[in-house]
Amino acid sequence: MTSHALINCLSARTCKRQIAGLLQIGYTQIRKMVGMNRKAFFALLLALSGSLHAVDPPAEPILRVETGMHADAVFRIDSDAEGRLILSCSADKTARLWDARSGELIRVFRPPIGEGHDGKLYACALSPDGKRVAVGNWTGYESRYGGNFLFIFETRSGKIVKRLSGLKEIPKDMEFSADGRYLAVALSGSGGVRIYDTSTWGLYKRLEGYADTCNGLSFDGKGRLATASWDGSVRLYGPDFHLQKVAASKKNAKPNRISFSPSGSQIAVGFYDNSGLQILDGHDLSLLHELKADNISDAYLNLQNVSWSLDERYLYAASSLWSRGEGRLINHIRKIDLQNRNEATDLPAASGEIVDMKVTGAGDIVYCGKLPEIGLLDAGGSRRFYRKGEIIAFDPGDKAHLKVSRDGLRVGFDAIDHEPMTFSIEDRSLIVKESTIPRTLPVRAACP
Repeated sequence: MTSHALINCLSARTCKRQIAGLLQIGYTQIRKMVGMNRKAFFALLLALSGSLHAVDPPAEPILRVETGMHADAVFRIDSDAEGRLILSCSADKTARLWDARSGELIRVFRPPIGEGHDGKLYACALSPDGKRVAVGNWTGYESRYGGNFLFIFETRSGKIVKRLSGLKEIPKDMEFSADGRYLAVALSGSGGVRIYDTSTWGLYKRLEGYADTCNGLSFDGKGRLATASWDGSVRLYGPDFHLQKVAASKKNAKPNRISFSPSGSQIAVGFYDNSGLQILDGHDLSLLHELKADNISDAYLNLQNVSWSLDERYLYAASSLWSRGEGRLINHIRKIDLQNRNEATDLPAASGEIVDMKVTGAGDIVYCGKLPEIGLLDAGGSRRFYRKGEIIAFDPGDKAHLKVSRDGLRVGFDAIDHEPMTFSIEDRSLIVKESTIPRTLPVRAACP
């Protein structure tokens, strides 16, 4: 390939992908192939870089099963300022808008998707007025599109009104400021945080200096931003997004989720790899309270999701908990009474691991999980609505959940949160009961 031919083909999408592959063999070899001097070659690389970043995500339709509910793990959940609308996003590559009162599905948002990881949604946010939806997608480990995307939807029409590109890292969390003026996006790895001006959707500021994934964001009512990062630090930014304070977490712990109290006077921090919770001063990040297993009663694991009641009396925390009394893993939301010696009450909520949880402007508690499932509890802990995936899920680490008879005519399987079932290929019938097929028969032996 000559240098002239290489330059002329930059406008072709297929050629862009071929060149991206060529770049992996090293710039010296490519420079020799096209016979260019060093200065001209690096000028070409600059043009090539911009061209590669311009590649559009797939536009071809891909058939999907629509059941009225997410078909894969739900990673984030959010609400508008009044708590009337609920937004969820999932690894099934959709975001969904729900009526908080009835639990009815209002709209499905479908950004462009591709094969494999392309299009999985790990972060979403609903504007305070409920008029805009922001989602962040993952285009896989080796993106063909120059990075990951943010898509902005109009909730009324469901149309994409803006696409923001160029994110090398995966969006892990996002939140609108209380006045809706800014959108903060937390990124994986050392990507830090990006702040976008919602009046133009231009990049307003980069918050850098992160050594590991930023997994949690929280705005207070005055526009201050608090972040939690796996690099072991909690950071506090002013309304101008200048860094004000940095606080190191307890030893060897990874701050995972973070929540300003409604007044902004306190900040709660949940940890990914530690069972304790911390409450920090909302102005200087000094430690006010540390809630350990001993003073919350009962043993529990990774209460990494945190949120405050509107009156700040209660702190809600959720993930997976091990109950000594019941001797099993449960998935409740723990309601901690901060005015009564941290007395804890477990609110039955989910069947699987709770991945995200927030208190809405109406005082309700919304949550989502991996099963997949979403739900809403009122301030008293009563379930207002609950939706679970229609497509049954299996534990990929448990190879015993699928069994095949020696004659190949019966398949037995144990799904998560479902009764065991057996399907007869000969009778074309599904029986909801424990399979009589021996567990000792490996699937690969029955299905060569």
